[in-house]
Amino acid sequence: MKRAPNDDRPVIMSIHCSKVEYDKISELIKGTTCRSLSEYARKTMLHQPVAVTFRNASLDAMIDMINGVRNQLERLMEHRGLSGTDKGQLKNLL
Repeated sequence: MKRAPNDDRPVIMSIHCSKVEYDKISELIKGTTCRSLSEYARKTMLHQPVAVTFRNASLDAMIDMINGVRNQLERLMEHRGLSGTDKGQLKNLL
């Protein structure tokens, strides 16, 4: 069951910041597992840990390359000129 908003958080806080500051905070939030600005602000102000996500660009590139090779192998499996043995070997590679 979904919790009604603000059931256990009746106090509303407001802060003022510049557009540059807001943009920087928004970028910081995108790199975390926090689902909202409120969640990020609460954790930060209460000195609670904030889980930060990290992307490995070289690993992402390798995964993209592997997916491309896999797509090519799948297209080869559909080729009519392949023997049953060849198709079996390709299927094992997938």
